[in-house]
Amino acid sequence: VLPILLMPIVGAVVGVLSPKSYQSHTTILIQESSKLNPFLEDLSVSANLEERMAALQTLLHSRHVLLDVAQQLKMITSTTSEREREWFIARLSESTSARLVGNDLVKLTYKSGTPHGMAEALESISERFVLHLLAPEKSSIAASEKFLSKQLTRHRQELEEAEAALA
Repeated sequence: VLPILLMPIVGAVVGVLSPKSYQSHTTILIQESSKLNPFLEDLSVSANLEERMAALQTLLHSRHVLLDVAQQLKMITSTTSEREREWFIARLSESTSARLVGNDLVKLTYKSGTPHGMAEALESISERFVLHLLAPEKSSIAASEKFLSKQLTRHRQELEEAEAALA
C-alpha cells in the first residue's frame, strides 16, 4: 500500500521540478516537377532527398544558416558579443533537427524550453531549409531560362533579317 500512496506524490514532485521542454514540427512535401508534368522532365533536376539528407542536415546546422535565423528572430544584433552569438547558434543547432519521412516528406523539428517564439523560429528555419533544398533546381531553371532567352533573341534577329530580305 505504501508504494501506491507515495508514487503519485513522487511523480507530481518530479513533474513540477523537471524542466519543461516544448517541441514544434513541420513537414514539407517536396515533389519533383517531372512527376507533376511529364513535359518538364528534360528541365527538371531530381531532388535526391535520400542522398542529400546528410548534407542538408549539415547545412541546416551550419553557422551561416543559423546566424541568419538568429538575426531574423532578433536573438542577436550587431552589438551582440561573439561569445553570445556562438551560444545562440549552438542552442539553435541543438534545438533543430530534420529527417526524411517517406520519399517526399521532410520533417523539421524545433525544441525549446519556452513556447514563446517557437512558430517564428520554425518558420524561419524551414524557409532557409527549403531555399537550400531547392537551390539546384532553381539554378537549373535560371540557366534554362537564360539559354531560351538567348535562343529567342537569336531567332528574332534571324526572322527580322529574313523579313527585311523578303521585303
